Amino acid sequence: MRYNQNSESSFIGVYRNVARLVCDDGWVYTFVYEHYKDPHKDDGTLIKYQFNGINIRYAYIGGYEESIEIQDNNGNLETRRYAPGIAIWGMKESEKRDSDVINELLRTATNETLLNITEDDLELSSIEETVFIKLMKEALTGEPQKEGELKSYWNKPQYAMLQEPIWKDGYSFQVAFLNETGCVDEVFIDVLYKVGEGKMDYTQLSDLVDQNIATEEQKKLYSELLKIGETIKKRDVFVIEEEDFKSTTIGIVDMDRLYVFLKDIHTNNYLKYMVQGVYID
Repeated sequence: MRYNQNSESSFIGVYRNVARLVCDDGWVYTFVYEHYKDPHKDDGTLIKYQFNGINIRYAYIGGYEESIEIQDNNGNLETRRYAPGIAIWGMKESEKRDSDVINELLRTATNETLLNITEDDLELSSIEETVFIKLMKEALTGEPQKEGELKSYWNKPQYAMLQEPIWKDGYSFQVAFLNETGCVDEVFIDVLYKVGEGKMDYTQLSDLVDQNIATEEQKKLYSELLKIGETIKKRDVFVIEEEDFKSTTIGIVDMDRLYVFLKDIHTNNYLKYMVQGVYID
């Protein structure tokens, strides 16, 4: 996770051109082109080009586990599989080579060399070459992304996967977001329904809707969550006091809990919601 800019937008010394592709399965691919606002400044330390992928729909996805050595109760080392609480493109074994290829390309690139790249110049297996090239050229030739006006939003992380820390009435809200320039670039709100005792033992509202097995109340709930997400992105704040969904209930789901959740994100009281990794063996 990149450092947080601890200043108001007028003091940020770089522009960020941001191009994103949002996929239905929750993956968001992003190319960021950073360049100094002062055209005469170039101290060689700026990481100008960045490409990444974050899943904002699913916290745990098979294949993104890591092998970690830990000590058992007797002080002996043992290797266990660990599933982090967010899926990042490049963590999966089949994606690592592609990530290395792209990072090496960007490390020594210039705008000119990148704009001249074609599909024949790249050989990727876990992502289509056209996706990377399209986002790269869109960022390089586009305008800088608008900057948020609230200092607190510059202090939010670049990405986060969050969940209510306790299960209540059999469900929990999940919120994931992306942020580059003090704005809410992307946000995905879901409801997790508990089906077992493990941290990963739940079903997601979005899946129930996609699989056409959701109840009418669940469909109404999901539609409302999508509307709330779009409103957040449109106004670039997570919550305002006069929210019209406060103190309402859809089926068994208390929307006031979501309001409290979003207000905590708004005030940067989000650490207690961070999704924790899980040892799976």
